[in-house]
Amino acid sequence: MSKRPSKRTPAEPWWKVIRLKGTPAAEIGRVQALDADEAIKIAIEQYEVAPAFQGRLMAYQVRR
Repeated sequence: MSKRPSKRTPAEPWWKVIRLKGTPAAEIGRVQALDADEAIKIAIEQYEVAPAFQGRLMAYQVRR
């Protein structure tokens, strides 16, 4: 018996966005996006990151 193909589309991955200010880095939050650049843009809007810190953000993919 074969498996029936799933009709669900894969969800967008979760990204953890941090502000690089020293050691340890400060966590801004987690967002769903297709890539790291989009995750940073979403985090800037969602968490109202000040313009002075927007250039010091980094995102990496995490499991939710």
